Amino acid sequence: MKNKNYEIGKHVFYVSVGLCEIIEKTNVDGQDYFVLATLDKKNDTTIYVPINNEEQLERICEIASKDILLHAIDNAKNGVIEWNENRRERQEQFLSILRSNDYIKILMMIKCLFTRSNILKVENKRLSTCDNDILMKAKFIIQQLVAYAFNVNPEDAESMLVHYFES
Repeated sequence: MKNKNYEIGKHVFYVSVGLCEIIEKTNVDGQDYFVLATLDKKNDTTIYVPINNEEQLERICEIASKDILLHAIDNAKNGVIEWNENRRERQEQFLSILRSNDYIKILMMIKCLFTRSNILKVENKRLSTCDNDILMKAKFIIQQLVAYAFNVNPEDAESMLVHYFES
C-alpha cells in the first residue's frame, strides 16, 4: 500500500496528518524535499518530507480505496482493543496506531475510545484530554479517507461510519 510514485499534483495519505497533495519538489539548504499541502480546508498545513529520509517517505501512502475501507470497517466491527488502565502505556499504544496506516486498528481504537467515553458519561465523567485528542485525530483521518473514497463531505462520511458500525 506504500506509494512509491511521488508525482507533483498527486493526492496521498500522510500518516497521522491525513490527505495531502504533493505540490512541489524543492531544495532548502542543499536538502531536497517533497512539499505536501493538506487537502482539509480547515487545516492549512504544509509538510516538508526529506527525499533522502526513507522513514519519512514511508509515511507517504496511497489513499485507501472504497474496497480497502469497507474491508477495514468490516474487520474493525468484530475486532477489539481492550482498554488499558495504564495511561502512559495506553497513550503510547494509541499514538503508535495513529501513526500507522493500519485502518483496521485505527477504527478499532476509535471504537474503544467511544466505548470508554460512553462508560464515563454514565458516571458524569469524560475522556482525558489526551485520549480525546487522539480520538478526534483518528476520527478526522478516517472521515477524510471515507469522504475522499466515497466522494462525500466529511459530515456525511461520519454518518456513513456510524450507520455502518450500527448495522
